[in-house]
Amino acid sequence: MATGNVVRIFLHFNWTTKYREPLITSEMEKIIRDVAFEQAAHLGCYVIAVDGTEDHRHLLIASPATVTASDIMKRVKGGSSHMINELGFQDTTGRAFRWQNKYAVFSVSDWAVNRVKKYIERQKKHHKSNTLIANLEVQEEDLELEDLEGEAGKETESPAVD
Repeated sequence: MATGNVVRIFLHFNWTTKYREPLITSEMEKIIRDVAFEQAAHLGCYVIAVDGTEDHRHLLIASPATVTASDIMKRVKGGSSHMINELGFQDTTGRAFRWQNKYAVFSVSDWAVNRVKKYIERQKKHHKSNTLIANLEVQEEDLELEDLEGEAGKETESPAVD
């Protein structure tokens, strides 16, 4: 007889570089990926997929009920920008690398996890061929570029995924 709770929480995060500058190199991608896996494990989460383009990232994660979306983003964004800066990467003006303060997070149902995972893993291809799924991408109007310092993340409703 089962004695514990069954919790399946899947979250799809999407966030951008400060001012959506195209700064993310292949070396930075590896750092972001490593930090995401490390921080997720620290929180008791499991990374299902992480990828993106030179100006934004997507992360699909399985999370326990005790961890908030803002906890995940604080650790992944904070840890990755810290590590990127420790290694001497800078933005186009020579300033420290920064993420935009805001982010989007969507809940993902069990049946959509594999579809969202594949979408994230094919980010570069989708952007190159313009085969984006609008509900899975951060739009400029969602995360205004004027990004107010100190503002927490933006949480939105679940996207409709066919």
